[in-house]
Amino acid sequence: MVRNSLILFFLFSFSLSFAGELNWIKKNGLWGIVDSHGKTILAPQFDSFKPIFINPVKYVVGLNGKYGLIDEEGQIIFEPTYEDIKWYPQWEDVFAKIIVGGEYTGSNNDIRTKFVVGAIDSYGDVILKPKYKVINFHKGYFSVGIGVPNVTESSYSSGGTWGLHDAYGNEIIKPSYKYCHTDGELIYAGLEGGEKYFRLTDGAELKANPGVKIKALEQGNFLVINNKKYGITNTIGETVIPLEYENVFDIYDGFAIVEKKEKHAVFELGKGVVSELEKGALPKNMGEGMFFLAKNKFFDYKNKNEFKHDWTQCMKFGNGYAIVRKKIGGVFFLINKKGEIQGDQSFLSGFFEQGYWFLRIDNTHWQVFNTSSGNFSEPYPDYFNYKSTPKKLGKGWYMKDRVWVIGDRAIAIKGVPEKKKYGYYIETKDDGFYFSENGTLLPRNDFHSILYLKNNRIIATSKKDGIIYISNQRGENWEPLASSPSKIHPFSEGMAVAEFPTEKTDVFGGRQEKFGFINIDGKIVIHPEYADARPFLNGVAAVRVADKSGREVWQLIDEKGKKIGTSTFEKIGW
Repeated sequence: MVRNSLILFFLFSFSLSFAGELNWIKKNGLWGIVDSHGKTILAPQFDSFKPIFINPVKYVVGLNGKYGLIDEEGQIIFEPTYEDIKWYPQWEDVFAKIIVGGEYTGSNNDIRTKFVVGAIDSYGDVILKPKYKVINFHKGYFSVGIGVPNVTESSYSSGGTWGLHDAYGNEIIKPSYKYCHTDGELIYAGLEGGEKYFRLTDGAELKANPGVKIKALEQGNFLVINNKKYGITNTIGETVIPLEYENVFDIYDGFAIVEKKEKHAVFELGKGVVSELEKGALPKNMGEGMFFLAKNKFFDYKNKNEFKHDWTQCMKFGNGYAIVRKKIGGVFFLINKKGEIQGDQSFLSGFFEQGYWFLRIDNTHWQVFNTSSGNFSEPYPDYFNYKSTPKKLGKGWYMKDRVWVIGDRAIAIKGVPEKKKYGYYIETKDDGFYFSENGTLLPRNDFHSILYLKNNRIIATSKKDGIIYISNQRGENWEPLASSPSKIHPFSEGMAVAEFPTEKTDVFGGRQEKFGFINIDGKIVIHPEYADARPFLNGVAAVRVADKSGREVWQLIDEKGKKIGTSTFEKIGW
C-alpha cells in the first residue's frame, strides 16, 4: 500500500489561486464540477482533487487510492489508474512521474518495492511508459534506470543499468551502463574500468582511445586529454585546438590560453594562435576578448587593441567593464575596456550580475553601476556581507537580503520581495516599498496590504489603525472606505469579498462577521448577509447560508447576488 503521507491531497481549498479555474463542489462525500449556471459539468465521483499550476492547468483526481488527470475544461484525460502521480517543479513544470504498483517497506516505510515508474507531459500524454525503476530529468533529458535496488523518496541507490531518453521519450542510449547522464553538452556513460562519450545531438559515440578523457566546455566544445597532451574538439568532431599542448586553460568567449615548452599563447578557437606571449608572462582570460598579463599589459583581441597599465589584479569583464587594483589588499577601481577609470570612487570589492556592477564602497555601503547607462546609483546601506544571485523583479532585479535595482536606482532590502496580486512588496530596514509589475515605485504612505491596484486606483490597509483606505483615480487623496469593512479579500472579476462586523459575538466573545461583496470604488454591491463567502470565479461566487433545518451549507450566486439553481453543497473547492 502506498504510504498515505506521500499521496494525500488536500480535499479542498477556499483560495481562488489554489483551485484554478474550475468550480469544484462536494456532494455526498465526492467531488465534481459545475459551471457558472450551476449546471453539472462533471458529476461528483472523486474523493480528492488537486490543481497542478502548469499551462494549461491540470487537476489530479483520486478515487480509492488511484489517481487520474482532468484538464482545464473539466474533461477527463485519463481515469484514476496510477498508484501515484508526482509533479516536480524542477522538471520545468512540464513532466510528472507516474507510478504503477508498489508498496513501502522498512522501519520508516520509505523504501518502495515492486513498482515501476514512467512520465507524462503537461497534456497528460505518456512520454515514458511505466517500466523503469528510476527516472531523473535534468538538462532536458531523462536518465532512466532498471534493476536499481532500494529506491527511496530522498535518494537513489547505485546499481542496475542506465540509459538516456530525450524530452519526447525517444531513446538515445539504451539502459546498459553503470551510469548515464548529460551536462547539456555531452553524454557520459560508465563502463567497468572506463567511460564512454556520446554527442548529445544524435547519440553518436565520440571515439576515444583508452586513457583519453573528454570534458564538456562552453559553446559546445570538448577538452580532450591524452598522454598529458591537451586539445579541444567541437560537437561534430572538428579539432579547434590541436592535441599538442602541455596545457589549455582560461577557456572563455571563444578564446583560450595554451602552453607549450613553458611559453604561452592566446588561441582563438578554430582559427589559431592570435599572439605569442613572452616567456614568464602569466596570462589570464578576462572575458569579452580581453586578456590580462602580469607584464603590465592588456590585450583586447576582439578589437585588436593593446595598452599598458599598472594594475596587478583584474576581475573578469562584464558588459565592457571590470574592476582592478594596484596591489593585493588595496582598493579596486572600475575601468572600461580602454583602461579608463569610471567615476571618482574606489571600492573594497565588487561583482557583476545581470548588467550591473555591485560595488562595495565601505563596510556599510554599496553602490550599483548600470553598464547600459554608464551611471552610478546613490550609495545604499548593506545588511549582510555575502553575495547572492540577482533575480528578476518586474523590470528590475533583486538579491535576497541585499538590494533591489532598476535602471540607475538601488534600494537596500531585507528578506525576499513578496509577490502580491497587484505588485510586489519589499521590506527595507526602516519601512517597506510597494512596486507595480513594471517596477514603478508606489506611494510610500503608512499603508500595507495592497488590496487593489489598477489604473492608479489603490485600496490598502493602514499600518497605524488597520482601517481600509481608498485613493482617488490618480492614486492620491486617501480616504477611509465609506462602506467600513473590517477586512477585504483580494479582488476577483471586479469584486472582492468583504467582512463586516455585527453586534453578535461568537463563542470566544469576539465579534461575528457577515460577508458581502464590494466593487473597486469601495461600494457594497452584494449585501453582507452570509456566514462566509468565496471570490467570484467565472461569474459565480460561493456563499455559506443556513438551510431550512438550520444546517449551514454552501450555494452558488451570480454577480447580482441571485441564487443559481436549487442545489446546496457540503463544501466548495474555490
